[in-house]
Amino acid sequence: MILNKISFSLRKGETLVITGRSGTGKSTLLEIAAGLTRPYEGNVYWDDVLLDSLSTDQKIAARKKMGYLFQKHALIHNYPIIESIALPLRYHTSLNDRLTRERARKQLERYGIADIAGKLPDHLSVVQARYAALARAMIMEPQFLLLDEPLSGMDPYACEKLVMIIKTIQETRSPALLIVCNSAHAFSSMDCREKLLDNGILLDAEFRGVMK
Repeated sequence: MILNKISFSLRKGETLVITGRSGTGKSTLLEIAAGLTRPYEGNVYWDDVLLDSLSTDQKIAARKKMGYLFQKHALIHNYPIIESIALPLRYHTSLNDRLTRERARKQLERYGIADIAGKLPDHLSVVQARYAALARAMIMEPQFLLLDEPLSGMDPYACEKLVMIIKTIQETRSPALLIVCNSAHAFSSMDCREKLLDNGILLDAEFRGVMK
């Protein structure tokens, strides 16, 4: 799917939900916003700085401010979960091993998944893997949080619980929060706005603010 003249902005504390049918390019749009995929045309700005103007080291430094939840979790298949959670700390900080593992364990406890610390991703349920991936995305306390289909494959009860966690992140951490999904209905209790991606074009949608 070709994205056609897409333009939007997102500030700290704002939440934008981009909806659309499967195959419309939502994940690609998220990857472009995160700098994981380079567009053939157009520009991406982080903190009002042109992404293409940043050096490799500057991009690495900028990504410390960004958390990304992949649709298929992207946990490292041969690493125990606690090591997947700790990986951003090992890559982006100078914490020693003891402090890194301690902080990763506290993160697992915060998300109610301390019991899976030593498990491998293949031994997790969809819900456990999604929680672990979100815990990893939040370990650096990012200013920008991007979520790719965070509720896919989960039952309604699990979806409701995860939405409450995302809402808590929104209210207590106030990141710039970008979510792509098929429908915004599950996020109707959150203060957010919606845009619809249709035929490669980003359109304003009717959903605004908190729905009652």
